[in-house]
Amino acid sequence: GAFAALRRDGAVRCWGDAALGGHGKAETATALVATLGAFAVLRSDGRVTCWGHRFSGGEPGSVAAQLTEVVLLTSSEVAFTALRADGTVLRWGHPYYTRCNLY
Repeated sequence: GAFAALRRDGAVRCWGDAALGGHGKAETATALVATLGAFAVLRSDGRVTCWGHRFSGGEPGSVAAQLTEVVLLTSSEVAFTALRADGTVLRWGHPYYTRCNLY
């Protein structure tokens, strides 16, 4: 496994299995969320950075360029969801769990 902690000063510290995000990122964040194999942080400027196993959301793929102006960041076991200020919802992670209809 891997672990991450968000310090009061916004610094993120990671440790554990590198394949699951334990290699860490030198990030400053306002929020930290995790799946079973990846981590994502919401930065104070509204950008999202993620790392870890790609099928757990560690690589945002086609939504990477859109991860700006994010106001809310959540996670499930193997996927992340971000809500942008304009109301756009972005999902990435395991392909099966990112295919859903929003009503």
